[in-house]
Amino acid sequence: MGDDGVTVSSVEDALTHRFDAVYSAFGTTSQTMLATELGARMDCSSRLFVDAHQETSVDGLYAAGDLVRGLNQICVSEGEAAIAATAVHNRLPKAFA
Repeated sequence: MGDDGVTVSSVEDALTHRFDAVYSAFGTTSQTMLATELGARMDCSSRLFVDAHQETSVDGLYAAGDLVRGLNQICVSEGEAAIAATAVHNRLPKAFA
């Protein structure tokens, strides 16, 4: 990678392509087995359904990141995890209430 972008040579078509930026994607296989064994609902893409607080269809079970629908990006996963953590915190019993 040089200062003026990225040059990639394609094996398939023997052409050279130039890009300003390249993002790697390794693909994902969502590890939803535990959630589905607990009864969590999934969509046709094997992603867990969650509500606005990242809670699945199983009471008290939260999910974020590649397990749920949406963008498979770290920053999105971090935001979803923060939402889920806040929801979990809010469910905890209040000490000395």
